[in-house]
Amino acid sequence: MSPQPKIKLVYFNIEGRGEIIRLCFAHGKVPFEDKRLSGEEFGALKPSLPLGQVPVLHVDDTVYSQSMAMARYAASLSGIYPKDASKVLRVESVLGCYDEMVSAIVEILFLIPDEATKAAKTKEMAEKKTPLVLSYIQSLVIGKFVLGDEISIADIAILCVVDYYLLAIKGFDISKYPKIASVISNVKAEPSIAEYLSRKG
Repeated sequence: MSPQPKIKLVYFNIEGRGEIIRLCFAHGKVPFEDKRLSGEEFGALKPSLPLGQVPVLHVDDTVYSQSMAMARYAASLSGIYPKDASKVLRVESVLGCYDEMVSAIVEILFLIPDEATKAAKTKEMAEKKTPLVLSYIQSLVIGKFVLGDEISIADIAILCVVDYYLLAIKGFDISKYPKIASVISNVKAEPSIAEYLSRKG
């Protein structure tokens, strides 16, 4: 068995793109350093980052970029990334939705300065894109979790996109998606996840 690598996640002190990675590590109780940057620290560090952005993941002597690659790595170490091809397809379909939704919501919340445009995009997100994507995700849930009784990174992605992104969108109502709400409750009830969330306060 290869030795446990030395892992350090570097991101801001927010959930954002980093929380799916933290939660995947937390579920498997994988040891890692959770370095949280201030804006000033990021400014000083930015020129040395592979793509000039965070999160980055230090694994031994190598620094990696791309948050979804980090999340899949964390899930693999924690035993919650599937090996069966059909399960991979189901999980990756959810992860694709997660990534698409996060990018769209970040654009609305932080990258559109014009208030009228922001309001129009928010309305479109709440009334069109969100129902379309979440209805599809609901169709993939086949039990307690996306894969039935087996938790995976897909379930953690669902928790993150709802709690840390969609709840910031005016007009979003989780009660319209009972299977997704149930998945989120079940993820939060997992002992290692519950322990991590309780430490956050």
